[in-house]
Amino acid sequence: MNKFFKLDWILIISVALLLVIGLLVIYSISFDGAVLNAANLNRQIVAIVLGFCLMFLLAFSDYRKLNSYSTKLYFLMLLMLVFVLMLGKTVKGHTGWIGFSTFSIQPVELAKLIIVIFLASFLSQKRTQLSIVVRIVASVVLVFIPVFLILKQPDLGSTAIILASWGALLFASGISKKNLIILFLVGALVISPSWFFMKNYQKDRIANFIDPYRDPSGSGYNVIQATIAVGSGQLFGKGLGHGSQSQLNFLPEKHTDFIFSVIAEELGFFGATAVFVLFGIIFW
Repeated sequence: MNKFFKLDWILIISVALLLVIGLLVIYSISFDGAVLNAANLNRQIVAIVLGFCLMFLLAFSDYRKLNSYSTKLYFLMLLMLVFVLMLGKTVKGHTGWIGFSTFSIQPVELAKLIIVIFLASFLSQKRTQLSIVVRIVASVVLVFIPVFLILKQPDLGSTAIILASWGALLFASGISKKNLIILFLVGALVISPSWFFMKNYQKDRIANFIDPYRDPSGSGYNVIQATIAVGSGQLFGKGLGHGSQSQLNFLPEKHTDFIFSVIAEELGFFGATAVFVLFGIIFW
């Protein structure tokens, strides 16, 4: 009980409040007329219960024990990423799911956690054994392998998260800001030619982020509808279940990719701000 009360309750309460907001909004967009389609809602509730159980289990465990399993976890991650490319389910051009009957998992979500555990272990153990240059080069190679497999899915978003995690871990390992800036500039120069090898839809995503009105009825449609939803919420929102963009299905993937647009439309500026504040507390 002493450990229980010493938990970071500000962090836990912030997460819990975000979950409540998420469940309320998912509930509001789960109606087909007057009939509640609870599939997405139930899936989230199950995930939350399992997540909290796992959270408390890990909170009362010594995370340092993960150090001895880091290398095994790394190779397990590579096996999962290879497996999903060979036998995974393809959803809307993205091969990133392993299906078990009605249940599916995304190995890349586990990879995000494993790469942090592995790199933290590697960088801490090799800090006194290898020079800074050797550590950086070795970490580049070790990160490149899973990044390459993830790009084959393709999943640019997860790749960006893993690369950001790698940069944060390098900084935490003691690399100077000067070396980190040099590494960032070199990386930018190396990555910049990749534009010419991107697929058209990937280029469209970047171009539409800058100017969605270049193709308002095509590739820019989703961004424009999301912008309309966010703006129409104004200060206090239209109320749960009353968002025109979300309830009338102008927003694609409103349960997942565009959930923030639903929050802004139905809960308004103050609801959206609450989400930002809660995430800010978690990041802090």
